[in-house]
Amino acid sequence: MAPTRRQFLTTLAVAVAAGTLVSRTDAVRAQDPLPLLSEDDPTAKALGYVDDVGKVPAGEPLLKPGSNCANCLHYKAESAAPVAPCALFPGKSVPANAWCKAWAALTVWRKSGLSSFPRATAYQFMFAT
Repeated sequence: MAPTRRQFLTTLAVAVAAGTLVSRTDAVRAQDPLPLLSEDDPTAKALGYVDDVGKVPAGEPLLKPGSNCANCLHYKAESAAPVAPCALFPGKSVPANAWCKAWAALTVWRKSGLSSFPRATAYQFMFAT
């Protein structure tokens, strides 16, 4: 069954709300290692976060083939890091092989002609022509 419009809008609202809570600077992030996100975290539960994409329940309508944190828009890795911060979970890091319902492909942003995510806003993406 395909996700409903209501499910999509709810997930989008949670993702946008979580994204706006990111307030740490890059300098602070570089100084101290962030703790790993727990699957029991309330935001993680709301977004269906799992620390291994293989744990996603079969039939999850939002799971795309090959999707994981390593190729997600919100994953803030400097290079091919096994663990990195996530914009949706401020103050926490996630494994590259993790997944949540807010996964968004990096290629969508690159094909749109917008700058990289930290400088591009959702508003710019929604109204890009």
